[in-house]
Amino acid sequence: MLIRTSRRRFLGGLSLGAGGALLLPMARHLVRPVMAQDGPDRRIVLVTVSEGVKEEHTPVVAPGGGVDVNAFASLEPYADQVTWVHEMYNPYNKQLHSNWWPLCVAPGMGTDGKDAPGGISFDRALAGTLGAGTPVSSVSLAPYGGNNNQKDSNSADGPNAQFHLIRSATEAFDTLFGSLVGDEAGDFEQRLARDVSLMDFVAQDAAAVANRLAGPEREQLEQYLDSLAAIEAKLEGLAALSCGAPELPEVPDEDYEALRLAMFELTVLAMACGITRVIRHEWKRDNRPHSWWHGEGTDADFRGWHDSHAGYLVELWESFSAIPHGAGTMADETLLMFLPTNGKTHHGGMFDKQALLMGSAGGTLKTGHVVDLPRSPIAADDPRIEEEDSVDDEDSAPDRCIVDLFTTVAHAMGVDMPTFGPEHHNRGMLEELLA
Repeated sequence: MLIRTSRRRFLGGLSLGAGGALLLPMARHLVRPVMAQDGPDRRIVLVTVSEGVKEEHTPVVAPGGGVDVNAFASLEPYADQVTWVHEMYNPYNKQLHSNWWPLCVAPGMGTDGKDAPGGISFDRALAGTLGAGTPVSSVSLAPYGGNNNQKDSNSADGPNAQFHLIRSATEAFDTLFGSLVGDEAGDFEQRLARDVSLMDFVAQDAAAVANRLAGPEREQLEQYLDSLAAIEAKLEGLAALSCGAPELPEVPDEDYEALRLAMFELTVLAMACGITRVIRHEWKRDNRPHSWWHGEGTDADFRGWHDSHAGYLVELWESFSAIPHGAGTMADETLLMFLPTNGKTHHGGMFDKQALLMGSAGGTLKTGHVVDLPRSPIAADDPRIEEEDSVDDEDSAPDRCIVDLFTTVAHAMGVDMPTFGPEHHNRGMLEELLA
């Protein structure tokens, strides 16, 4: 493709900043999937996992400060990247084991709030902004295999609008990469190579013009060249990753571990290639932990279970850390958010919600600490208690709703989300988490 322009048109385009007369048609026609969104290149992998974490297994403050990862032993080498948040509540759609829709903060619909979500889930709310302009706004993945019914999905687009849960590697591949695979092998890589070459030509030609410009025009041109260099670096990185034609995973639906690994690889590649910025995972290998909570599990059982999840987080973190991005790696702008759906108890866990954050999201979040949020006694007509029988003999409840964690994470992602769910549960961002 040949782009023809005049010097006057070129200089006139400088007033537009990055994406002027030359860059704009290239960005629209050639690198749309790559440069999908202006601003910080943030991304989030949000994980929900069945069951909770007992008090004796939760990360705590280490002697001398920092994080003692406790039962999440595999996180020890990365303790300085981890934040554990204790004590939040979600008063809605209670079920015996916690909240039926743990990422929604709204009364569920139907019998006991189980039949359908009452509002949008946090991941889908993020996707509306963070995922805007990317080929896929968000996906929900679970290595369960079997039929693709949606019963276990925790994601929703609003009241009575459950979001599809992908359970097979083939469907995950088709959803994330189907639109980018050309008719011929190597089609996408060839386009990327051509785009990098064109960027290089434009940068060299513009640099030759710079010496003939006056001060203000030269300054604008230098800003333009910096933008070109950033896009060229990203394009070169994508070419090395073979974004356009990853191999279709051939994984049996019944093989949980193989499915999990395939979904992890697709997650990292899709985010590296700018296909999406929001991916949610559900992890539930089997039902053993449920019987453990009823007296059949040993301390070693629980610790092994939690450490397996820690190991999964490390796999993702190390994969993002291995991919160069800007002056650092992809991990610098990535947040892993781990949410056990129960609290510290097996039944009634809606009043001791916990969360693990891994990464600083571009330096916006503190890392390497434990945040213990306050509790207070439950009073008459307490706004934290909105559904009959949801107290479960508790005489106190956390002061902060999980919505405050959600709005804090949204801020870290560069998303303007001042409230989430009913306004009266929002008390503002968790300042303890902000850098």
